[in-house]
Amino acid sequence: ALLEDTEMLPVLVSNLSLMSGKSTDAAGAFAAEYIAFQHDWSGGVRAMQNTPVCVILAKEDPTFNFDGLPRLKEAYPWISFEVMDRAGLALMYQRYEDLIPKIAAAARRAAA
Repeated sequence: ALLEDTEMLPVLVSNLSLMSGKSTDAAGAFAAEYIAFQHDWSGGVRAMQNTPVCVILAKEDPTFNFDGLPRLKEAYPWISFEVMDRAGLALMYQRYEDLIPKIAAAARRAAA
């Protein structure tokens, strides 16, 4: 469906060109991000308890165990957790029409 969207197609092509370009290492960046995510990040999260945080999770993300979500909510009660259906690892591309207004609203709140 995204490839048929005349506004989204150039964005996807540009991003794919950037990720697969000769001067980039998207696989290395993805691996580094994944490895970093495997470390204990609870201290960094606790350090943000005075900062509004919203974590948006993709319901079809195979890397997240949704059975653990209640424990996360209990451990980090200041964080707003939202689960979006019809999205997986490509959440930003699959649900951009829903995410962009959320990000814009958060930016406006932060600037106020």
